[in-house]
Amino acid sequence: MAKSSLLVIKSQCEGYPVKSYRVGIIGLGRMGSTICEEVVGYKAFKLPYSIAGACEAGDRLELACGADLLPEKRAAFKEKWGCEALYEDYLEMIESERPDMVAICTKGENHAQLAVKCANAGVPMMYLEKVMACSMVEADAVKQAIDANGTVFNTGVLRRFGDHYQAVRAMIDDGAIGQVRAVIQNSGGSLLHSNIHAVDFAMYMMGDPKAVRVRGELPPDTEFIDNRVDHDPSATYRVEFEGGAQAWQVPYGNYDVDIVGSEGMIGCLNNGMDFVIRRPETPAKKWSRYVPEVLEIPVEKSATVLCLEDLVEAYEQQYRGRAPLNGDLLRCRREPPLGRRMGRPAPGKPRVVGIPCVSDIRRRRIPATLLLPQTGSPITPIPSARTASTAGRGPASASWMRTMTGG
Repeated sequence: MAKSSLLVIKSQCEGYPVKSYRVGIIGLGRMGSTICEEVVGYKAFKLPYSIAGACEAGDRLELACGADLLPEKRAAFKEKWGCEALYEDYLEMIESERPDMVAICTKGENHAQLAVKCANAGVPMMYLEKVMACSMVEADAVKQAIDANGTVFNTGVLRRFGDHYQAVRAMIDDGAIGQVRAVIQNSGGSLLHSNIHAVDFAMYMMGDPKAVRVRGELPPDTEFIDNRVDHDPSATYRVEFEGGAQAWQVPYGNYDVDIVGSEGMIGCLNNGMDFVIRRPETPAKKWSRYVPEVLEIPVEKSATVLCLEDLVEAYEQQYRGRAPLNGDLLRCRREPPLGRRMGRPAPGKPRVVGIPCVSDIRRRRIPATLLLPQTGSPITPIPSARTASTAGRGPASASWMRTMTGG
């Protein structure tokens, strides 16, 4: 019989070692099981990337059970991972197996409904794959359910958990490019599926400021039915934050990002495989030149493992009293530790940025906690013929934008 979460916490508080928490996965397809096969040899990601793989690789989590409507997916999951406790009905799985954590990895249009029901079923920890919701009504329902049930919650914004991106954030915190003024992203993909990462990445690199204005434009041929779109569209948008910094997204490119500061720029190119820092020189009286310097920033650990471990850390702190949880929850975030300061490289050699490790932390890291601006915070739209609505009744893109920017 499954060991309950309260017994897990009790034994930890009494000083007894606890090996792992039991995880149940809902949706045994791509993110739940098979996505690692897509990124073998792709250096932007450190395997494992799937939830099942992260459970197998980490020392805090145990793959306990799974649920999927399709029998062929249940069979494939059993063969791949050796998991015997498989169900067609996810609520039956929760009732029978009592997992400590549920990871919801179904299609996005089902996420909000599943999240609400899992929270109401008493699941202590929840990983909800992006997108969190497809409307503000759905997003508010998820928030209300996790608030009411005390669910420790995170959504699948994995880029902030990549240690190569954490190294870039540490450079920014150390003043490498001065004050961040803008994050400009060129990336294809759709608004809900892909640009969730774009907005969260921009906010992470800026230090998670509060959004105050949003302007979004959908393709001219986008059709609305009952004030909603029937597919996940691409978009061009601008988000303005307190303090004046901005995030821009253009729906073309290979996930190439420029982080523009007052004293230079950092480019995160090819979806996080290549990095460059540029600092200004003034070869003429009026005109400046930004001199590029290649950065070698390796990926050392799985972002999925780090994300799920952070969720566990927040859950343990909730019960151990080390870091009280805020009342409003959106995501579980680990503040990046400080990276090592690196000197200038030898001529012709790339600069190597050390990935932060325990000896680098110097105790400036805030323990994992759960953060969310109040859902009532106003977002003022910038006038436009196709401005994203913020009234909670607009298209899915508008709802997602307000959700992700803290409105």
